[in-house]
Amino acid sequence: MKVTVLASYEPQAAKGLMQGSDREAAIRTLFESVGGKMNSLMFTRGMYDVVVNGEVRALAEKGKRFGVRLDSGDIDYLSREVRKALDAEGLDDAYIVVSNDLDEEIIEHLVADGAPVDLWGVGTKLVTGGEDAAFTGVYKLAAVERGGRLEPTIRYSHNPEKSSNPGVKQAYRLYDANGGAMADLIALEEEDPPLPGREIDIFHPSGDWRRATVRPARVEPLLAKVMEGGRVCAPLPALADIRGSLRGRLEAFDGTYLRLLNPHVYKVSISARLRDSKLKFISERFGNS
Repeated sequence: MKVTVLASYEPQAAKGLMQGSDREAAIRTLFESVGGKMNSLMFTRGMYDVVVNGEVRALAEKGKRFGVRLDSGDIDYLSREVRKALDAEGLDDAYIVVSNDLDEEIIEHLVADGAPVDLWGVGTKLVTGGEDAAFTGVYKLAAVERGGRLEPTIRYSHNPEKSSNPGVKQAYRLYDANGGAMADLIALEEEDPPLPGREIDIFHPSGDWRRATVRPARVEPLLAKVMEGGRVCAPLPALADIRGSLRGRLEAFDGTYLRLLNPHVYKVSISARLRDSKLKFISERFGNS
C-alpha cells in the first residue's frame, strides 16, 4: 500500500524523492520547501494500520492544505481509516485522493458506499478507453448537391435501425416545466422549429408506428455553425466554458438516465416531416410490401 503526503513544493525538493532515499528525509524536504518544519507525517504500519505523527499546523498557517493519496489496497476501508486518523489529529480539512485503475463503476460503488474520498485520480481507463478503446464512426451521406442545391438522400437497409435519415437536419432539446430534458428531436433544417407550450408529435427514428406527444416548456437548438468554407466562423469557447456547459447539460437529465445500472433510455426522436420524407424514400425503393 502506498500513502503519499501531498503538498506544493519547489522543483529541487523532488531530489529527496529519488529511489532508495530515506522516506522521512524525503518528505521532510518537501515540508521545508514550503516553509514549514517537519512536524507531521503519515505512515503505514503493517498493511492497513495508519499512523499520524504530530500535526501540520505550520502548513495550515501558511495557507497550505494537507492531503493523503491512496494508490492501492482496499480503497473503501483505507479511506475510512485514513479519515478517522486525520480527524483524530484535528485535520478535518485534509483531503483524501485515491487512484489505482479507477473507472466510473468503481467510483460509483465507492460513492454509494459513502467512502470519504475527496479527489479521484483516473488515468489508465481515461487514456486507454477501457472496454471501449475505439470510438466507431460511420459516415452516411444525407444530402447531395445538385445545381447548387442540397437534395436529401438516404442509405437503405432491410434493417430499419440502419436506414439513415435523409436531408440536412437540426436537432432540438425539449425541456419540461422544471427544466428537465424530456427528449431530443431531429428535424429537417428548413422546417419550423417546435414552439414552447405547444404539443408536438415525435416519432421513433426507425420510422415505424412508435410515437409520442409532448408539450415542451423550453426548446433549445443544439446545432450551430462553427465552420464554413474551411474557416472558423464563430467564436470558440474557452475550455472552462465548455466544461461548465457540459455540467449544466448533464444536470438537466434525470438520474434514471445517468445511472450505470439499467438506465432509462432517453428518447431521440424525429419530426413528422422528417419521418414522412424517410418513409417516402423507403416506399419508392421497396414499395409498400
